[in-house]
Amino acid sequence: MIFNPVIIVAIIVQSWVAKASRVAGAIMGFLITTGIFLWGLAVYGSHNQIMFFGIPLSQPVFVILCLVWYVFDTFSLIAALKPVPVAAPPVPGTPAATTDAATQAALPATDSTAPRVDGDTINFGCTECGKPISFKKRHAGLVIRCPECNERVIVPDLS
Repeated sequence: MIFNPVIIVAIIVQSWVAKASRVAGAIMGFLITTGIFLWGLAVYGSHNQIMFFGIPLSQPVFVILCLVWYVFDTFSLIAALKPVPVAAPPVPGTPAATTDAATQAALPATDSTAPRVDGDTINFGCTECGKPISFKKRHAGLVIRCPECNERVIVPDLS
């Protein structure tokens, strides 16, 4: 039976990389799958066998599992490369478009993620983790990363 602890370490490192960058994590997934595939071919080439949770795998089954894992890696990369949709600007004449920044700032915040303007800064909470975020008004409408949880968040446009 062949067990490779490097594979476990590589998968753990990949999860850390994916927290910082989904694209880098997805690319690292391809590299790990390729490494596992090459390692497996070397194991079978030396007339050994790979066990998967105690089940012996034949070489054709191992190759099929690697190909299936490449499909998962491909979907992961496609999802990571998908652009974050940017909210459309409000239509002129609608209540959201006619509310000015001073009115928005005077409204009581009902929750920690409610955006408000303070001078030239927009204060709002991350929609994922709820932590407070502040950006200059010039960043309104842009997609940023939350400094706390690293999720993509759109800076609200309150102009």
